[in-house]
Amino acid sequence: MAGKKILSLELVVDAERTYANDPTSYLQFELEGGAKIRMCDLGQECCEERYITTDDKLSDFIGSHLISAEVRDAPDIKNEAGGVHEVRFLIVTTSLGAFTCETHNVHSGYYSGFELAVIPVD
Repeated sequence: MAGKKILSLELVVDAERTYANDPTSYLQFELEGGAKIRMCDLGQECCEERYITTDDKLSDFIGSHLISAEVRDAPDIKNEAGGVHEVRFLIVTTSLGAFTCETHNVHSGYYSGFELAVIPVD
């Protein structure tokens, strides 16, 4: 998918879930040639809250070309309730620069980690 022009890009939040491990938020791209992909965390377990956020204006990257995506470590967020709030940065690089998303996993400490993936959309 690298090198393809981004025709649309949005952060979908609180998406309707078909299965228990469906992501509740994801980045959705429509690329030239009709391809659609999602970048999301597929590691949802029963007692976790996983979601993606960004402070960047995604519409600024429509019309650019997708170059790469990488995951970087980020500091965890202190959770006053005694649980764990893990964070990783998802850096998406385009021909117009990069934007950053934060992927979050809030859990009791029993579950942890991330399963970030790029999946095709029918």
